[in-house]
Amino acid sequence: MAFTDEPVKADVFLIADDVSKTIRKAGIGASITVCFNLQDTAQSRRAYLQTKNALATVRQLYPRKRVFSQHDAAFAESCQRIIAQGEAAVKERTAILDCLVPDDERQSGDMRATLAAFLLDADSSLEKCADLFLLHRNTIKYRLRHISERLGFKIGHLPETMEVYTAAALERILGRK
Repeated sequence: MAFTDEPVKADVFLIADDVSKTIRKAGIGASITVCFNLQDTAQSRRAYLQTKNALATVRQLYPRKRVFSQHDAAFAESCQRIIAQGEAAVKERTAILDCLVPDDERQSGDMRATLAAFLLDADSSLEKCADLFLLHRNTIKYRLRHISERLGFKIGHLPETMEVYTAAALERILGRK
């Protein structure tokens, strides 16, 4: 853990990413969790334990990331709690995605995979998502427009997208497509 007594004016996530790359080059497997506004040792301990308890789930949710935030850990922990409540609770939270069924065989899995990648892997960036699929940006844009039509709201519109984000995360954790 590293602490500062002044607000950091640099991009902490860029610094953490550089540290992560250096650690990996040294042959050490590690993840970094960035935490902000920890006021005392009790909050630091709580953040450490939360990260420790949720790390495996965080890695499932964000397999391409090596630098996480305390919010990633908190979100992973909330997903763990939903899963612990049982299949009915999971079904209730993922039902919003039931409308994403393919029109034909070519679309099989495209909508859910695109949605999950866009939200969980690409930070809602068309360019990053297109790179992940090795597709043109307009293809991702088309897919997201089609998904938005099915859902009845534009992906990115809050608070609706929060529900979709959670549903996509639960499906990823449980290995569902």
